[in-house]
Amino acid sequence: MSSFMIGWVDFSKEQRSNVLNVINLLSEPGAVDELGIG
Repeated sequence: MSSFMIGWVDFSKEQRSNVLNVINLLSEPGAVDELGIG
């Protein structure tokens, strides 16, 4: 299992929610993003 750190400054609750949704999608087994990472 690989681990990573990500940091960002969120300016709104909507932006925070969007980033967390992407992180959750990429953490699913077999999920691969457009760059082939994940």
